[in-house]
Amino acid sequence: MDVTTTEPFGSMLRAARLAAGWTQEGLAERAGISVRNIQSLEAGQNRPRRDTAQRLASALGLDEAARTPFLAAAPAPRRRAGLPGDFPPLLSPTAPRHNLPLALTALIGREAEQGEVLALLFEAPLVTLTGSGGVGKTRLALAVAAELVDHYPDGVWLVELASLAEERLVAQSVLEAVGTLEEPGRPLLATLTDHLKEKRLLLVLDNCEHLVGACATLVEALLRRCPGVRVLATSREGLEVAGEHRYRVPSLSIPDLAHLPPPERLSEAVAVALFVARARERRADFALTTQNACAVAQVCARLDGIPLAIELAAARVDSLGVEGIAARLDDRFRLLTGGPRSALPRQRTLRAALDWSYALLSDAERLLLDRLSVFAGGWTLDAAEAVCSGEGVEAWEILDLLDSLVRKSLVQTE
Repeated sequence: MDVTTTEPFGSMLRAARLAAGWTQEGLAERAGISVRNIQSLEAGQNRPRRDTAQRLASALGLDEAARTPFLAAAPAPRRRAGLPGDFPPLLSPTAPRHNLPLALTALIGREAEQGEVLALLFEAPLVTLTGSGGVGKTRLALAVAAELVDHYPDGVWLVELASLAEERLVAQSVLEAVGTLEEPGRPLLATLTDHLKEKRLLLVLDNCEHLVGACATLVEALLRRCPGVRVLATSREGLEVAGEHRYRVPSLSIPDLAHLPPPERLSEAVAVALFVARARERRADFALTTQNACAVAQVCARLDGIPLAIELAAARVDSLGVEGIAARLDDRFRLLTGGPRSALPRQRTLRAALDWSYALLSDAERLLLDRLSVFAGGWTLDAAEAVCSGEGVEAWEILDLLDSLVRKSLVQTE
């Protein structure tokens, strides 16, 4: 008996994946297909091949009742005469519903964070992911946004702000992302709010910290005038807008060097799992062994589980080996260089990532941060006031300056 379904395959795939508790990366690995393929299928950008649908159904563990309509939504595509049998399906042009880039590598160990941010977005109109440079704010935001493409009928739109140098360009960049034209003689923000006031969409504002004032002004106007708009922002400090929920992106879990588990369990620490995955991109035969497990654990722990630092360290595995990387961490700013050529300059070295944050500080904030470096293992407010005041920073200023450094993700409180 023939079975027909009107539900799009992408919607069925996403619903089945979420019901099974899989991330896109986890399902891709289980089914033996690429993350990019799953993202394209769920976004409705590709029609599935029949064999791909069968592999996905098996990976998802669908029973017969669910498997039949799932496969029926992926019929063998019609092909034009003269095309070889293995030619990819021809797609009909459809209006794009997002501009998110396809992930080229798997997001490792962020399932809990994804779930927490998703829950916040259903409660708050603005969620800002904060954290230190290199902790993975952008990657987490993109993963969350990809999960929500089907939830917003008017799309999910990424606005990349890192390359902008002027605040006036923020509104213009958002206009371009959502496909709206400027109106001569009219303020950009008025044009934007008029265009979006009846829409239901998600804006992803990435790297707001150097344009935080302009971003705050724009977001506040959108939230007040466009009830269907939600905003997911990434920034090293919050936007300080009413209704904002901040989510501090944590570093990855690291192993306890005093009680190391056996090598087969060491990857339970997510920082180790990330190091191994990126090392295998450099050396396909790389594996955790009894010989290198301690060195891998040391690298991940000494880099505090910061994803950017771990990825830069793993990039050295083919030239130095893990033991060589661990031995050179005392000079980590020279060691941790050579990120992807396509990355922003501040994401290619650890020093550049820190320099970016340092350059955004006021003179007084820089002076205090420099003086705080004399402490090892933390300090109290009284100690900071006693040691760091004088010559440009008064004791009564310390509290406010410390609060600012905490907001900018350069100091953590316990």
